[in-house]
Amino acid sequence: MLCLLGGMPEVPDVSVVIPAHNRPDELLRTLRSLTFQSLPADAFEVIVVDDGSRDDMAALCEAERGLADAIDLRVVRNPESLGAAGARNRGAALAAGKVLVFLDVDCVAHPDLLTAHLAAQATRPIAACGYTYGRELTPETWALRVGAAWDWHAIDEVFTRAESHEVLRDPLDELLSPDSHGAWAFFWTHNVSVPRDAFHTVGGFDESFPVKGVEDMELGLRLGLAGLATRFVPTARALHQPHERARHRDLLRDRRNEFLLFTRHPLFEVEAVCSFDLLNARTVIPALDAFTARLDPRSLDTARLSALPAATKAIAEAERTVLIGSSAAWPRDLPRPAWTVGPTEASSADTSYRLIGTRLPLADRQADLAVITDYWRALPEATACRVLDEALRCAARVMVLCDVSTAPHRSPDPELSAALGPGDRPYWEHTVAVPREFQQFRFIGLDRAEPPQEHAGASRSFEIEAVDWPLTRLSDLTAHRTE
Repeated sequence: MLCLLGGMPEVPDVSVVIPAHNRPDELLRTLRSLTFQSLPADAFEVIVVDDGSRDDMAALCEAERGLADAIDLRVVRNPESLGAAGARNRGAALAAGKVLVFLDVDCVAHPDLLTAHLAAQATRPIAACGYTYGRELTPETWALRVGAAWDWHAIDEVFTRAESHEVLRDPLDELLSPDSHGAWAFFWTHNVSVPRDAFHTVGGFDESFPVKGVEDMELGLRLGLAGLATRFVPTARALHQPHERARHRDLLRDRRNEFLLFTRHPLFEVEAVCSFDLLNARTVIPALDAFTARLDPRSLDTARLSALPAATKAIAEAERTVLIGSSAAWPRDLPRPAWTVGPTEASSADTSYRLIGTRLPLADRQADLAVITDYWRALPEATACRVLDEALRCAARVMVLCDVSTAPHRSPDPELSAALGPGDRPYWEHTVAVPREFQQFRFIGLDRAEPPQEHAGASRSFEIEAVDWPLTRLSDLTAHRTE
């Protein structure tokens, strides 16, 4: 059902799209804040998509005194929830404004928010991220760190007070600079804008994500690939009202959605964001680019693979092999790998990927065999362990080659190690057991030269198996005596 409130401008400059699933009090506060905009009321419209809420949001808005007279508002209802992506897409499909502003249901708008977004889009089209106070607070942490509840009707006072609380400060103020690598990963849709035409050109939000989270980053990536840079607009301010959060659930949900993001966009910078988190990716991405530029391609080829009978037998018997390193000098009598992954590979659809290997765009056990060339030796140990662990996820059997390449590294690349070390502790580590040491794997010898031919540079191969490495809490150690 479509509920039309107020008069419709002929062609508004801005369309504000708000997906609403429950949270009626927060929605009304957000809508009230839009009645104080410095942008003239006939220059914008507001579209609320009631995404299967328990309450009738249209009736709620109709009952709110003065709302219909102050702003042009439409409320449309999805009888069943489509999710945040689907709700935003429906609102955008109804929008007439040249600029789309997406606000979350619980984001109170500063009086200059719409004016600032419109001005940001005037020079050239961008994916604009506004300044949002208090992004992560629950009511309990708000009470603990900020104090008593605020008068949400007093908009000027709300933002004056928000400015005085450091805990409410938006981290994007420091994180999203114009030269940020992987800036698209900061396109978080509580308070963003994008030209309507660009939004529809790239296809809007991807509705195939099973739950919310990361679908906004994925749109930011596609906008970036289409030429729209992600930029921070600090004058487009909003305040995120505190609400209950299941943080552990959200972290696990985001990890699943990040995997979907990567499989749909298996790119170097997406791998960096998903493996080292979006904060560390700002320095990891240029470090990886520099590493690949100085990498000797002979350090990751398979020039001596034919000298390993057990390894070549395993490759010959495998129907689907993923090679991590480089297929240069691959023996002609062996079947070509179904997939090749490596930092020097030229990307081609579904078969060759320019990636580090900490993430592979394959399903669990999709490959029969994973083969890792001497390339692993150029990586710091923690990163190499990530590659091994990901190979074990994707392949039924994993082999590591040693001294098979033309000019293998003898030690990890020092510059890469220095760059990756600080970022090799992702913020979700407490929810996932992430390999860090070679001791987490069994290395079972397959090929090894016999004395006197055995020496430091003799070619050899190993099959690897994972060692159970359960996550341990400090309380487990302090409550029980350990040997």
